[in-house]
Amino acid sequence: MFPTRHLINLIDYAKGGGKVFSKTVFDGASLDNPYQINALFTRPVKRAKTVQWRKIIDGEAAPKGEEPRVHHVRMAFFALKSREALPEFELDVDYRSDGVAEFIQQDFGDYALSLEPSEFEALERPKC
Repeated sequence: MFPTRHLINLIDYAKGGGKVFSKTVFDGASLDNPYQINALFTRPVKRAKTVQWRKIIDGEAAPKGEEPRVHHVRMAFFALKSREALPEFELDVDYRSDGVAEFIQQDFGDYALSLEPSEFEALERPKC
């Protein structure tokens, strides 16, 4: 499957209370594609400092108190052609129920990249 479908299925699975999700995903980003992605969900995230974004509904910010739930997921990426027992890399992501990632850490073993968005702008829906 492609990354967008994977994300939609991943979030739907988390909303349904699922704990482990495994799919083959092709993103075209490297020669190691496709990847077998194994995802493990933990409990919904409760933050001491809530990100100041609002869920966007038809271009309007949702009223205060209607923040989307945030689920933490740890994903391991295994290249299908590899026979290694360890993944090529792992991702820790805090996904909101509307698909926005509030935090991402990409772990390569020797180093990790941490990302936290500072701004969010919703795009207009296409007319197709």
